[in-house]
Amino acid sequence: MAQLPEEVLDEVVKELGGSAATLVTLSTVSRQFVRLSRPVLFSEVVFRSVEHLLEYIDLNSAPLSTLPQTVRCTTLRFDDASALEAATSDPTKRTTIASIQVQRSLALRVQGSIPSTSLELVQTWSNIRQLVLSGEVHSPATFFASLSLFPRVGSLVLQNFTLREGVLESPERLYSLPPTLTKLSLIQSSFVLAALERLVAPGGSAIQDLHIQAVFSMDQDGVPSMLESIQNLQGVDTLTLDALDDNRDRHIYFDMTKRIFLPQTFSGISGLKHLRLNLSKVPSDVALSFLGWFTLYRPRHALELVDVYVPTAPNLWPDASPSDTLVGALAGMDLLDPVVRAPTSRRARLVVRGFPSPLPQDVQACGGSAVCGPYGYPLSFKGCNWEQMMKARLESA
Repeated sequence: MAQLPEEVLDEVVKELGGSAATLVTLSTVSRQFVRLSRPVLFSEVVFRSVEHLLEYIDLNSAPLSTLPQTVRCTTLRFDDASALEAATSDPTKRTTIASIQVQRSLALRVQGSIPSTSLELVQTWSNIRQLVLSGEVHSPATFFASLSLFPRVGSLVLQNFTLREGVLESPERLYSLPPTLTKLSLIQSSFVLAALERLVAPGGSAIQDLHIQAVFSMDQDGVPSMLESIQNLQGVDTLTLDALDDNRDRHIYFDMTKRIFLPQTFSGISGLKHLRLNLSKVPSDVALSFLGWFTLYRPRHALELVDVYVPTAPNLWPDASPSDTLVGALAGMDLLDPVVRAPTSRRARLVVRGFPSPLPQDVQACGGSAVCGPYGYPLSFKGCNWEQMMKARLESA
C-alpha cells in the first residue's frame, strides 16, 4: 500500500491538535504516529494540583513507561505553584520535572511568592519568552525578585493580580523591570498599572506593548487610578484595551461611551502610535460611539492606526441587525468615497474589525474603505477577529 509523505502526515496531525483524545488514539497506531503526535500532544503541559504532578512523576518513572525521557512543550502551566515543592523534596522527582523543556511560556498560579525551595527548579526554565503569573496579593519585593529569575522574558501576563497596597503608601525603594520585557498584559488586575507607575524607577521599564483587560467603569475598584496611569504612559507605542461587560454595573455603558472611550483619553499619551480597542464583548453602541467621537471632533494626537473590534454576536447589536445599525452610524459620520475626497494631511487610520454580517452597500461600493467627514479620516473594514490577533501577539513574544 502506498504511503503518504511524512510531511503530509505531519500536517494532518497538527490539524488534530485541538483534540487530545484523538491524538492519544492516533499515537497507538504505529511508532511513526507516536513520533508525529507527541510534539503536538505535549505542546501544552498543565499540572492542576499537587496530586496531578505526583501522578505524572510516578508515570514517568514507571518501569514500562512509554513517556519520552525529555518532554518538550510550548507552554508549561502550574495551577498551584506550591506543587513545585513536592518535586523538590526528592532528587529523582526534581530531575523528572526539570527534564521538561519549555520553548515559550511558563504559567504559575502563585500565592505571595514562588516557594523558596522551588526557586532552583524554576530557574531551569529561565530562558522562557513569556511568563504568566496569577494569584492575589503580592509584595513588590517578592514580585520583582521573581521577575529577575527570567532574564530573557519578553512578555509578562498578570492575571487577577494585586501588589500589596500597604507597601505602596510609602515605597522605600524603586525597582526595574527586565530590560528584555517589552510586552505587558494586565488581566483583571486594575490596580497593578498605578502600582508599577509608583514602584518602577525612571528608565526602569522597556514596555512598548501594553494590554489591559478590565470592566471599564468608574465604579470598579482600581479603574479610575488605572486610567490616570494610562494617560501618564511613556514609551508605549501600542496600547490595547479589552473591555469586559458586567450587567450588574448600572453605570458601565454611560462610563464607556461618555467618560472612557473618548479620543481625548488617548490624545496625550506620549509616543503612542497604535491603539486597539476590543469592544466585541459589549453592546455595539460603545464601538459606534467611539468611531463617531473620533471622526467628528478631530482629536489632536500622533496616532497612526486605531483598530476597533466590534461585536460579532448579533444579540449585541440593536434588533440583531448589524448592517442596519452600521448604516445609521455611518450616515452621521458623513461617509465619502476616498477618490472624491482624500485626506489633506496625515490622519490616524481607523480600522473596524470583526463586523459580523455583510457590509452595507455604500461601504461595499467603496471597496470596504472610505473617508469620514468632516476631517477626512480614512475608515476601512477588515477581517481578523480578536482571538486571531491575540494568538499572533502571543506567538510573536
